[in-house]
Amino acid sequence: MTNPSVVIGDIHGNNVKLKAMIKKIRGMYGEDVDLYSTGDLIDRGPDSKGVVETCIQEGISACIGNHDFWVLQLLHTQRIHPCYFDRSWKIAPTLKSYGANTLYSAQASQELLERMPQSHKDFFLDSHFIQRIDQDGDLYWVTHSGIEKRVGESITAPNDLVFIDLLLEKDASQFYFGYPNLKRDGVYNFRSGTQIFGHQIVKRPLVRDRWIAIDTGCGTIPGAKLTAVVLPDQTIIQV
Repeated sequence: MTNPSVVIGDIHGNNVKLKAMIKKIRGMYGEDVDLYSTGDLIDRGPDSKGVVETCIQEGISACIGNHDFWVLQLLHTQRIHPCYFDRSWKIAPTLKSYGANTLYSAQASQELLERMPQSHKDFFLDSHFIQRIDQDGDLYWVTHSGIEKRVGESITAPNDLVFIDLLLEKDASQFYFGYPNLKRDGVYNFRSGTQIFGHQIVKRPLVRDRWIAIDTGCGTIPGAKLTAVVLPDQTIIQV
């Protein structure tokens, strides 16, 4: 058996929880563990910069969450779109953690570009819309939001890899801003493997035959736990 892989759910700027999670994982499984993230590393919580730095230092491979996507846009366009300054996004804590202007202006975009370390920029640019994990004969697909069944079944493809390419071409936002119905069989089933995702807050992790949802509100709900799932045995860890 190979060393386990661990997928960590949405963090939202809570670096204290992230560090506690990593310490717990290392204590249970040792140092040689592959770490992944469902994304939404930033916004809402107080230390987005610290979360990104911890991910870099610990070698965490991250998916792009909808809250991470605006940084990706900034790096490509040199500006933060004004829609992200709506209070519902809560990007001000992220800007503040990097020492940038927290009010909408061209200055905010410029300051964040100037003050974000190149290693952080590279980390966002190297993040993934979807990650494949082959663990001891079991296959897992990690995204931020999970793919909606109605969208997935609208695409005809001979295998999962072709399906992913077609969906990326048709609607890449499905990987980070989808919203499958978790109560009414609304999650797309890959031909092979299990989806793991966050994005939708659940009271407790949901482990089903073909999908696992692990966003339990860390960084969004005061006192909420950070959740991770260990592969291949699907053990749940929380801090």
